[in-house]
Amino acid sequence: MDERDFEVLTDLAKTQNITKTARRLFTTQSAITKRIQKLESDLGAQLFSRSKTGLLPLPALERILPYLESVRDATETIRNLAGSYNGEICGALRIGVSVNYARYRLPDVLTDYMSRYPKVDIHAKANRSPDVYRALTDGEVSVAIIRGEYAWNGGDILLSEEPHCLVTNRSHENTPLNKLTYIARDTDAGYMAELARWMSENGLRPTRSNLIMNDVPTIVTMVEKGMGWSVLPSICLSGFKGVIKPVILKDGSSFVRKTHILYRPDYLALPQARAFIETAKQHEI
Repeated sequence: MDERDFEVLTDLAKTQNITKTARRLFTTQSAITKRIQKLESDLGAQLFSRSKTGLLPLPALERILPYLESVRDATETIRNLAGSYNGEICGALRIGVSVNYARYRLPDVLTDYMSRYPKVDIHAKANRSPDVYRALTDGEVSVAIIRGEYAWNGGDILLSEEPHCLVTNRSHENTPLNKLTYIARDTDAGYMAELARWMSENGLRPTRSNLIMNDVPTIVTMVEKGMGWSVLPSICLSGFKGVIKPVILKDGSSFVRKTHILYRPDYLALPQARAFIETAKQHEI
């Protein structure tokens, strides 16, 4: 067994779905299936019960899972210690990143980081902020870049604050918003509450909001085509071809979105984690 085997088995035990695990680990379903078959042959035990709805972990897998996770963590520690002894920044870096940050900021951050620290083994997953937060609390990642506010007792660095903006097609610049379709997106509770407050203060009633899109580029395109209006973070609007107005609350404050780096305090002792956090902060200056 190797580290990839540990990763496949622990992920499958959580997802119970080969398609999801293949997507999360950036591989194919056939590769996952072949790996499971080989592991079951090597161990002489069936690890999963197969059905039309997915895979169910059998007692043999449930018994060895804690040991697999311990071996994986021990292997990472060995690599980290060996690299530190040689004065190199290496080892594994497990990060979770919100989708919008991954789309608009992460490529530059990782390009910079990987050029400086080529020996670091990076495990990065992009997801909705609530899912990234769950991955952090479940121990799947040790550093998370999350948009919004979450209750976290570990390390917390405010990475950036950005305004949210009202966006419309140019032909709708002077059209009352209540006469247009509101294109919504589902996100964390704090954001939704602040948005509802602004709408209430301005007498907006998005009763025609039958369009709920969780993909920001799709919303941008729909607004540009005149299908309605929306409120989007400025990070997503660099190429927007329409009208952009800041969202101002009744008390005069701006509707802003905060991006945090959350991390496990013990993980900050690792040079590769500290280097990643510093690199991310430098790209916000």
